[in-house]
Amino acid sequence: MSELELPLDEVRFVVVDVESTGGMSGEHRLTEVAMVVVTGGRCTASFSSLVNPHQVLSPFIEKLTGITTQMVADAPEEYEALPALEDELWNPSAVFVAHNVEFDWGLIRKSFARNSMHLPDVQRLCTCKLSRRLNGTQGRHNLDAVTARYSVTIKNRHRALGDAMATAQVLLAMIRQAREEHGAQTLADLLSLQYAQRVPGKTASLTKLKLHEYLVNLPDEPGVYRFFSKRNRLLYVGKAKSLQKRVATYFYNTPLHGHSVSKMIRYIHHLTWTETGSELGALLLENREIKELRPAYNVAGRDYAAPYFIAISNEDFPRIDIASAIDGAGCEYYGPFKSRLVADRILNVLKRMYRLRSCDGPLVPNADFRPCFDYHIGRCPAPCAELESRSSYMERVEAARLSICAGRSGLLEVLHEKMYAASHDLDFETAAFYRDSIQELEKLNVGDDGKPRSVNALDSVVVVARGPADPLMEVFALYGGRLRLQEVVPVHGPHDTLHAHLRSIYMQSRPDDAFTLAELDELKIITGWMYRKRSNSVRFTYNPEKPSELSEQIRTLSALLQMQSNGAA
Repeated sequence: MSELELPLDEVRFVVVDVESTGGMSGEHRLTEVAMVVVTGGRCTASFSSLVNPHQVLSPFIEKLTGITTQMVADAPEEYEALPALEDELWNPSAVFVAHNVEFDWGLIRKSFARNSMHLPDVQRLCTCKLSRRLNGTQGRHNLDAVTARYSVTIKNRHRALGDAMATAQVLLAMIRQAREEHGAQTLADLLSLQYAQRVPGKTASLTKLKLHEYLVNLPDEPGVYRFFSKRNRLLYVGKAKSLQKRVATYFYNTPLHGHSVSKMIRYIHHLTWTETGSELGALLLENREIKELRPAYNVAGRDYAAPYFIAISNEDFPRIDIASAIDGAGCEYYGPFKSRLVADRILNVLKRMYRLRSCDGPLVPNADFRPCFDYHIGRCPAPCAELESRSSYMERVEAARLSICAGRSGLLEVLHEKMYAASHDLDFETAAFYRDSIQELEKLNVGDDGKPRSVNALDSVVVVARGPADPLMEVFALYGGRLRLQEVVPVHGPHDTLHAHLRSIYMQSRPDDAFTLAELDELKIITGWMYRKRSNSVRFTYNPEKPSELSEQIRTLSALLQMQSNGAA
């Protein structure tokens, strides 16, 4: 999945505002820089700093911003203030956002160049342009007008952090509007909107009038919808968090409707839908039906594509290698990864770090054996020739396993170092590749400790909040890496039936048979979904002998949501 295909909740919007000594011409410098990170529908981090421009500020600038020459005289230098922004923009899912993005990006780019810092060429989104497309008939689109339109209050106008905070709140409102009015679901949709032909507003299509009796009965619930032609030919299968809102977007004239979608809409004669109770249920059902029914206008997702894993074999001298299947041979599997290329790069880093053997087949040490080339270049200590004991080799296998499972302090830290080193050497293609590898590693299945687990040892109950005020929650149980339960239950109970279902699952022996292609395909979906929901969910290992743990985890989730709600306020 490229960054353009990322669901909007997965994108890391880095909202930036700068103050300067004047315009964008070469002699002008930054006086203040601020950023607010928006991801998962909320503001998650912020940073601001004054910057020493080594210039005297004009009376006009001092009056406009409240920043004086005296204030910036002892402020940090550009090279001291900008690394925080640089780190954020190297995130694989980062997008640079500003109100009038050309101005802020231009000043930031010149500041980076002046200090021999590399500015990643990330996607850029302009909230001013987006406002013109979303609200084309509503007058002015400067920050004051746009914040007023969305009822956002600006604190400390013309100061970088105040303007960035306001722009971040405007962005969140625009994303909601783009979803509801134009069906925007991915980063590509949102970026397309800012350059789309301006439309006067929502106008209902003729197809909508024809399908009125269906549309008024659609529930505001997660599910899967299906469009059919007059001859009952299945045209399209789609998923939705809200069937009512998502299906309605097809029947308004919007610049996001390409030629293929517009053509399909003309053929729609009737529709059906299935409520799934949860977003994950909708994702899995949609995936299954596209592959089984192969609708005419579903181009993507029609065939199974095996994911890739890093596998540690179950041998006296284990190998670490790439696998595209999960069998019942007792190996450990870490993944899934989106491509063989990414998995290979991570595997090579592990092999070089821990000098693990790359030869095929079982290894029987023999002192008369001649070591291979890897031994002579220092990549393997040659346990095959009895030049290393099994206990020493197993220590390094365990170190590799711990490195994968250590979260930020293990392999991820090494990949970050390699990314920054490649960037420093101006090898930006390699740096971007390590950036993508980091993102893939961060998405690995994790246990209740927040660290990666092998797929076949993933035994977790995941409790997901539907919203701060929603009386229902979603509960999922994974056992041996397979999804065994999906339920929607009341937050405040009772949970006796849920306990009984969980107990029946985890009292059984863990499955150890090979995964089918369908199960591997669903594992990719489940992994991505768990990653997206990490900020509003809790996960834990269910103990059938301690049913009270479920209630404790639900209380933890409620407290987490309350903290997030208070932070957003």
